[in-house]
Amino acid sequence: MILASAITSNLGAILGGRASGSRSGGIATLQHLPTSARAAIVGPLADAFGSTFLRALVLILVALIPAVGLALSAWWRALAAPAGVRAVVLE
Repeated sequence: MILASAITSNLGAILGGRASGSRSGGIATLQHLPTSARAAIVGPLADAFGSTFLRALVLILVALIPAVGLALSAWWRALAAPAGVRAVVLE
């Protein structure tokens, strides 16, 4: 959905209504463009893909913060257990 929105906004000025895919095949419409029009959309299309993957990378990095925190907290609890008590770690 993010990619489709980025493509529509980036290519809207170049292609007009054809970028939205409301009447025809959406991004599949781009393969039927003439060569001169394809050359004009390469940059905006690459920007759309780049911004989408950048957003996905940011979301992955944000999700890693609590995952690492949970892993470290289990490790610290195992280390902080009293000497006579055996820690049980469930995997």
